[in-house]
Amino acid sequence: MSIQYTLSKKPLLICDVREQLIINEIGSLPESKKIKIIKQQLPIGDFIIHDIIVERKSFNDFVSSIIDKRIFRQIEELTKEGRALLIVEGPFVMKRNFSINAYIGALSYIISNYEKLSIIFTFSPKETAKLIIKIALKKQRVNEDTYKVKVVKKKGSRNEDLVIYILSSFPGISVKTAKKIIDKFGTIKNFINAKPEELKRLLGEKKAKKIIEILNYKGI
Repeated sequence: MSIQYTLSKKPLLICDVREQLIINEIGSLPESKKIKIIKQQLPIGDFIIHDIIVERKSFNDFVSSIIDKRIFRQIEELTKEGRALLIVEGPFVMKRNFSINAYIGALSYIISNYEKLSIIFTFSPKETAKLIIKIALKKQRVNEDTYKVKVVKKKGSRNEDLVIYILSSFPGISVKTAKKIIDKFGTIKNFINAKPEELKRLLGEKKAKKIIEILNYKGI
């Protein structure tokens, strides 16, 4: 599915009708008179600004999507056709059942593995609205008559990124090493069931020993 509009002299901002809070905030700003706003239900993302698909999440929803791994599928869909922007909106209060180290690990993984995605943090819906308008004004196209953005909903999702994310959560296992593990063992199950000698040959004795300790840990 593609969305195509003829541009007026004003920059175009396409808003998902379900984002009424931000639409109202945008409408309350004087700069909104400088852009053309179209409201419709979007299959992917919450806003489209020129060639950028924008997804808005509260900080609480962002953390929840990391915990249930939903964020990786969503990023795949957002970046399938080009550039994407993820706006994470405060207040920033960490969930009690989620550690700051796990949060930083997931965030660093997203930033280092999805080159087409940018992440910006805002403190309120009004700040989000101001940011969206500023981007729309900056992205105005002068020499073209047509505004066209593909928003194809992806069927299914790649599991490889999730596997890499799980493997790279082990101590001493980088994303690069995780990919080597996949090439060698094929699945996480095969990796877990690998012989100590195989792990030592691939990871080195020190890392292999630590991994084996974790895999065999039974708790107190």
